[in-house]
Amino acid sequence: MVLLTPFDIDPSRIATLPANVFTRLRNDLIAAEAARVGLPQACLDDTVRETVPDGGIDARIRDPSENPPSTWGDWLPAGASAWQYKSGACPSAKVLADEEFTKPEVQASVGRGE
Repeated sequence: MVLLTPFDIDPSRIATLPANVFTRLRNDLIAAEAARVGLPQACLDDTVRETVPDGGIDARIRDPSENPPSTWGDWLPAGASAWQYKSGACPSAKVLADEEFTKPEVQASVGRGE
């Protein structure tokens, strides 16, 4: 018998989530981690726009200070970052490079060093 704690996640259940619910779940996890490590919630842009093209970005973390720490815990990188999620089958690295990394918001984020 396998006992699950409240924090165990069954991957088969995650795989059944619709894309918009998966995105909201991921953004909620980022917000929870930000709160845990003291990153101001005002630094998170996790607005979910399921029906509006997002240019390839699902969430963004803005740098809150002139002198950020070297890391925000184990999961969030220091400084600004942009996040993109894939539900279902993830494309190959080549497809990601050829398609996803050419989206305008992804290009802008890379240009800003996120």
